[in-house]
Amino acid sequence: MEYPSNSVPGEALQKQDSSPSPSGEKSRKIALLALFSAVPIATNYLLLPLPNVKLMDAFVFAAAFTLGWTYGAFSAAMVWLVYGTLNPLGSNPYTLAMVIGGEMLYVAGGALLAHGSTRALARTSSLIQRSLAFGATGLLLTVGYDIFTNAATGVLVYGSVLTGLLTMNFPLPLGIIHETSNFVFFSLFVPLLVSLTVSFGLSVRTPAGQEAMEMKKVKKGRGIWFPLALALLLTTVIGAGSAIYFYQSSAMYESLYHGLMKKVEGTLYGVNYLINDGQSRVWHNDTLVPVGWTLLNLTLKMADGDVNYTLGEYGAIVNAIRGVGLNKDEAHQSYFWLWWRFDPAAGTWVMGESSLDYYRLRDGDIVACSYSDTSKYPDIPPP
Repeated sequence: MEYPSNSVPGEALQKQDSSPSPSGEKSRKIALLALFSAVPIATNYLLLPLPNVKLMDAFVFAAAFTLGWTYGAFSAAMVWLVYGTLNPLGSNPYTLAMVIGGEMLYVAGGALLAHGSTRALARTSSLIQRSLAFGATGLLLTVGYDIFTNAATGVLVYGSVLTGLLTMNFPLPLGIIHETSNFVFFSLFVPLLVSLTVSFGLSVRTPAGQEAMEMKKVKKGRGIWFPLALALLLTTVIGAGSAIYFYQSSAMYESLYHGLMKKVEGTLYGVNYLINDGQSRVWHNDTLVPVGWTLLNLTLKMADGDVNYTLGEYGAIVNAIRGVGLNKDEAHQSYFWLWWRFDPAAGTWVMGESSLDYYRLRDGDIVACSYSDTSKYPDIPPP
């Protein structure tokens, strides 16, 4: 039986509520969480040649800002558990725990920014202002992350917090690289990810009225975000495939290396060799030499053949290495090339007892050739 339109209850004529159900919203959050975790993992491997340049921090921050701190924490832990464990550069449980703890700074920053008094960030109508605000936030969080992780590294590796902090930008400015790249990534990607979250029908925690305005903007340009999400997904697939390929290649070459080392075991020795010409000290550590080589053979190899020596009744006498020792001036008339070996038992350097061509190298030897002042013989300083 049909009712006249004027007899239908008013509630029945109201537009059905189109707001997403709790279960549907949760499903979309999980889908976005997978995206926020997979893209950083893939791009971490793709950006491996660039130290401290990663999209991960911006994605983790955006996950906490848009989805909540629990989702952000899960994303941070998931990314580091995969990338930190299956890493061609190696893995360490202490380092892994340290970087996961440090990554939680971005989670805390994103969650606090979404809830705290800084909601003016979401109210700004200028995209440039919003991007710069996110960039500045990322910069501050990255400085905190770098201070925390380098201090922890100083305690674990050097036994000193100060030494760890000094290594943040010395000898390479890795901290500055990290902070600068994160400023750029936070400025570019966080606003994009916030808009992407809204386009999925999820509410971002912003002041009253702002959310409705954002939803209207997104509905007008919803078609932009589907291809963008698709592009990000394709990037994830390609990156994940590349990551698996490079990891398997790394494992294969490592296996080949160890296999080769087993084959040559017994035919090569590893030695550490120092050349001190009076101006510089150059170490050649873990140098592989054939069994039976003499110190003269090693010296010729390390000096690229540029060794002037004389063969006499008592063996080879080195006159010069790389030109040092030829055409001596008056001040260096008492300088000669001497060789030394380090005695592990005594913990001291011992002057060579024979000529270089008579001394046969042994596995693990620590030897040196030094341009030394012999005017106070036998009181000659070691190399």
